[in-house]
Amino acid sequence: MPSAQPCRGPKKILHRGISVADLLATSANGTFSDEYWKLYDQYISVLKKLAEVQDSFDKSSRALADAQAAVMINEIKENELVESTKLRDESNEIKQKIHTLQAELDASLALAREACAERDELRTMLDNRQAEIAESRVEDQETMEEMKKLLAEIAAQESGGASEASQKSGMELTKQVVELIERNLERLAQRAEVSGTNPKTLLPHAES
Repeated sequence: MPSAQPCRGPKKILHRGISVADLLATSANGTFSDEYWKLYDQYISVLKKLAEVQDSFDKSSRALADAQAAVMINEIKENELVESTKLRDESNEIKQKIHTLQAELDASLALAREACAERDELRTMLDNRQAEIAESRVEDQETMEEMKKLLAEIAAQESGGASEASQKSGMELTKQVVELIERNLERLAQRAEVSGTNPKTLLPHAES
């Protein structure tokens, strides 16, 4: 379709060299020729076509605007979907990390409880062992004192310095020493059985 020519003023040519001024002059004389009506019909037809073109243009513009809006909406939805998927993946990753950390925490707590139980058990064993050592020291000290007393009596008897009230026969003193040694060895054996040590290391040493 040839493009419309720009308006050049009142002498614009409408058809076959007839200008608007000619048409106005003809109209002023009261006569309308066939040429006028043909031009008029052409003019009306052009106006109708122009209106149709304008209407089509408006419809196309609205359709284009709607299409552009739809494209933008779809892009927004796609971006939101991508962002939502990303956030969901990040959320799942964080949940997995939380699950892993919780499992590690539970394992650490279990180890801590075991360590505390072992500590308490060892503390109890240590307290018991200290009590046994203290009791053994008392027993060992009593044994040493009794042994010293018997040896002193034996020495006094051999030297003839024992009094008549405290004088005992050599066999009786020897028997008491043997019984004392046997009781001490038995006690040491029981102590070694409990502690798992060599009974010889538990023998009391006489004080100088």
